[in-house]
Amino acid sequence: MMKPVYDGIPVELKEEKSWVNWKLERVKAGRNGSKPFTKIPMAVMGGKASTTDPKTWAPFESVRRNFEAKCAQDGKGALDGVGLVLRGDLVGLDLDHCRDRKTGQIESWAAEIVKTINSYSEVSPSRTGLRIICRGAVPGSRRRKGPVEMYDESSPRYLTITGAHLEGTPTTVEERQEAIEEVYFNFLDRKEEQEKLSPIFSSAPDLNLDALFDVALTAKNAPKFMGLWSGNFQRYGYPSQSEADLALASIIGYYVGPDPEKIDGCFRRSALYRDKWERTDYREGVIGKAMAQESFYDWGPDESKINEVIRPIDPSLLGGTKPQKDDWCAQLHKTKAPKTVKLETWDETCAIADAQVEDWLLPGWCEFGCTHILSGLPFSAKSSIVTELLAAIAQGRNFGGMPIQEVPFILLDLENKERILIKRLRRALAGDEGRMGELYSRVNPLDIKRPVTTTFVGECIKAVRERVSGPKGLVVIDTMRSAFAADELSPQEIYNIIIPFKRLAEATQWAVVILHHNAKYSNKYSGNTAIAGAVDYLWNWSKDAHKMTGTMEWEGRDDVQSSLEFRFDMELQRNVFVGTTSEIKSQEKEDANEVAIGQVLQFVPADIYEAKTLEDLFSMVQEEHPDMSDRTIRRRLDTAYEQHLCLRTGEGKRGDPHRHYLSEAGRAVVNKIKGLALLGEVS
Repeated sequence: MMKPVYDGIPVELKEEKSWVNWKLERVKAGRNGSKPFTKIPMAVMGGKASTTDPKTWAPFESVRRNFEAKCAQDGKGALDGVGLVLRGDLVGLDLDHCRDRKTGQIESWAAEIVKTINSYSEVSPSRTGLRIICRGAVPGSRRRKGPVEMYDESSPRYLTITGAHLEGTPTTVEERQEAIEEVYFNFLDRKEEQEKLSPIFSSAPDLNLDALFDVALTAKNAPKFMGLWSGNFQRYGYPSQSEADLALASIIGYYVGPDPEKIDGCFRRSALYRDKWERTDYREGVIGKAMAQESFYDWGPDESKINEVIRPIDPSLLGGTKPQKDDWCAQLHKTKAPKTVKLETWDETCAIADAQVEDWLLPGWCEFGCTHILSGLPFSAKSSIVTELLAAIAQGRNFGGMPIQEVPFILLDLENKERILIKRLRRALAGDEGRMGELYSRVNPLDIKRPVTTTFVGECIKAVRERVSGPKGLVVIDTMRSAFAADELSPQEIYNIIIPFKRLAEATQWAVVILHHNAKYSNKYSGNTAIAGAVDYLWNWSKDAHKMTGTMEWEGRDDVQSSLEFRFDMELQRNVFVGTTSEIKSQEKEDANEVAIGQVLQFVPADIYEAKTLEDLFSMVQEEHPDMSDRTIRRRLDTAYEQHLCLRTGEGKRGDPHRHYLSEAGRAVVNKIKGLALLGEVS
C-alpha cells in the first residue's frame, strides 16, 4: 500500500478534527475461495474507530504521528495509512478500478468525472483508483453504483487519504454543488429530476403547528427534542448540525405525519433553522428521510387523542412532589450509566468546547440553560433589584450598563403580596410598560403546592411557550425557603432541590434564578456549601442603608468575579446603576490623586511672571502641611507637569532654575479642590 504523502494533502483538510488511522484486514473467504481485504478505521487511543463517534477521531497531526510510530510494526499493531471522516459540507467520491497501476492511464469515464468535479483529486492506496474531495451535498439517497461511490456526512463514511495528488487537478477543496449533482444524476441515478416530495395521507389533525409539536413534550425523548429545538445539539451527541437537523425533522415528522409542508413549517420555527435549510436539495433530502418512518403517531379517527395530550393546565394537578407518569420533566431525573468508559483526548475536549455556544440573558451574569442563586439579607431589597431586572427585560434597555435580551419570564413569588409586587414593577417601569404585558407571567401563590417541583415549573414553561413565541426565557423563584422548605444545612436536601432544576434549565434553555436569604449579619448565603456547589452562578446583594447604595456581587465557575454598584434615587424611588466596583475604585483613586496634586498646586502661581522655584514651593506648602516631605512635593509637581497641569520656565540649570506656574487645566483643578473644600468634602 502507498505511504501517505503529507505535503500533498490540502491544508484545509489537515485542519479538520475528524482524522483516523486505518489498517488492512483479511475478511472471510468468498464463494470462489478468495480472501479479500478490507480497510478498518483505527483510533489513535487504540481500538477501532467509528464514523459516528467523534470521540474516536483526532486531529491530523495526532493521526500522522500515530501512523509513523506504528506503520513499521509487525502483527496486530501495524497501521497502513490515514483517513478522514467526512463532516460538514465535505463530499467524497471513490472511483474504483479506473487507473492502471503501472502506466497511470485513467479510464475515460473516470476522467470525465474528475474533469466535471474539478476539485482536489488523488490516487488511492492501491494505485488502481481515485479519490475526489469537494464541498457540497449529495442530492439523493443513492451512494454507490458500480465503481462510482459518493458520500457526505449524511451517510457516515471515511476515506483513506494518500496525498498522492493527481496531476492536472486543483490542489484545494472546491465548492462544486452543481458538478456533484451532474455526476450524481449521470452515474448514480439517471433520473433527470428527482421526484418532488408530495403529501402522503396523515392522521394528524389540521391544527395550529405549535399545538401539534407540543405533544412531543409528553414523550420519553422530550429532553432531546427540547435540546434539538433550542439548538443545543452537541449535548446530545450529534457531531454536526446536519445530523441534528435530521433527528429533529424525524421527531417532528412522527407527530405531524408524512407531510413535507408541516415538517418544513415546524422546523423553520426551531433554533436549528439556518441558511442551509433554504437549499432545496438539502431540505428535501432531510424531509424525505424524516418521512421514511415505518409508523407515525396515531391521533385517532376522530382526533379524540388531542384532548388527552394537549389539554389545559389544571392547577390542582400541579405542584405535587411526585411527577406525573406522562410528564416529560420526570425524564430529567433519570440517568443512564455508560456501558463502557471512553476517555477524551485534549483535542477532543477542545473540539467539544469550541462547538458550545454561550448564550446570555445578561452578558457575563445570567446565562440561559443555567441556575443562579441571588442571596441577600431580609429587607435588603433583593426582590426590588430583581423587579428592576424584569423591567429592563420588558423595556429592552440596559441593566447594570449591559444589554439584556427581551424574553418571557415567569414569577413564582411566594413572599410578596400582589400590591407590593406591582408597586415595585410600576416604579421600575416609570410609566413605560414596554412588552411587560406580553412577556410577564405569574403563578398565584395559592395555586402553588409546596415544595415546588421541576414538574410544576416545566408545566409553567410549557404554558408560556403556548402563549409567547421564543424558545428561551427566565424563571424567578422567590424564595428558596418559601418554595422548598428544605433543611439548608443538609447537603443531600440541597442537591435534591437544585440538581433537578439544573437539568430542567439545560433541557429547556431557560435561566432559573432562585432568591435566598443570607446568614445573619453576613454577606454570604445561609446554609450548607452545597448551595454553591450545585448552582452555576452565585449573586449576592448587599445594601448600605446610610449611604443609600447597593452592591451586586457575582461569582461564576470560570473563576471570574465582578460587582455592580447602585444608588437609590429618592426622586425615582428605585436603584440607579452607578458603575462597576472596579471602575468606581479606579475613579476614586484618580480623584484622590487629583486632590493630592491639588494640595500642592494651590501654592503654584497662575501668572507666568510670578512663577515660583521648587525651593519657594517647599517652604510655602510645608508651612500649611508640615508633614509633607520635599520628596512628596517634588513627585506631585512632576506628576502635575506630566499631566500638563503646571508649566515651567528656565533651563533647570544652576543660575537658571525651573520656575513653576499653572496651566489652564491646572487652574481648573485648583478651583475644583477649593470648591470641594468649601463643601467640607476635602480636609
